[in-house]
This record gives sequence, structure tokens and C-alpha cells, in this order.
Amino acid sequence: MLTLLRVVSITQICVALLELFAGGSMLFVLSGSVEDGGSPSRPLFGVGPGYYMLTMGTAIVAAAILRPLSGILGFTFRGYLLGPVSITLGLVSSLTLFCAPTSVICFILGLIAYLQAPVREAYAMRRRGESPRDIAAWLEGGGRGVDERVFD
Repeated sequence: MLTLLRVVSITQICVALLELFAGGSMLFVLSGSVEDGGSPSRPLFGVGPGYYMLTMGTAIVAAAILRPLSGILGFTFRGYLLGPVSITLGLVSSLTLFCAPTSVICFILGLIAYLQAPVREAYAMRRRGESPRDIAAWLEGGGRGVDERVFD
């Protein structure tokens, strides 16, 4: 379980770099048509494609800012809610299509990891003041002794 949680944390950080590149390129390169008065293509719903790129780029960069924060906090078992929120918001980047495989894989791996009872208990243990080293040792041992009814 500890290995999966660390894989998800590392994946969050790596995918954030890809998303920052994608969102940044949309913001600074592809949205240049907004300043030029629109692109030669036909506008959709009265709005030129540059505005769509600007909006998507902003949404992707905003979501990509949460991912590395969640990944770093995941190594110390802090910010449990930030993990599922960041992987869910990260699905925004799948609109670019070339970020879709990585964001969907990160979402699925994250759900598998974050919704496990031992992982939830590990974050609860950290809130109670236990050290990350003790929590990691407990997870390496299989996270035994977690009662599923505690989380109902």
C-alpha cells in the first residue's frame, strides 16, 4: 500500500509538469489570436478559438498547481482531501487529448490508493501526531488492524 501511495505522489508531480507545459503553451502561445482580434477560423457561439484556448489553459494551469502540492504532502501523509481533489481537477487536462492518458491513469491510481482503508487510517494517524516513519512502517506491515466500520 505504501508503494502505491508513493507511486501516486510521484505521478502527481510528473503529470503536473506536463500539464503546466500544456496549459502554459495554451496561455502564452495559442491564445495569441485573442490579441490579434480572433483567428481566421469561424468563431463558435460568437467567441473565437483564442478565448477557448485562454480558458482551457487557465483551467489546466490552476489544476496543475494543486498536483505537486498534493504529491509532496502525500510523502508526509498530510492533506488527505487535497489528494482526491487534485486528481479529480486534473481530469480537466484530458481535454487537450495528449494529456488524457496520463491524467486518466493518475486519476484511477489515485482513487485506488486514496480510497483504501489503511491509507485513510494513515492520514488519520498523522493528524493524531504520529511520525511519517512510524506510519510508513505500519503501512509496510500491511496496515493491519483497521476496522472498515470506522469510515462508514
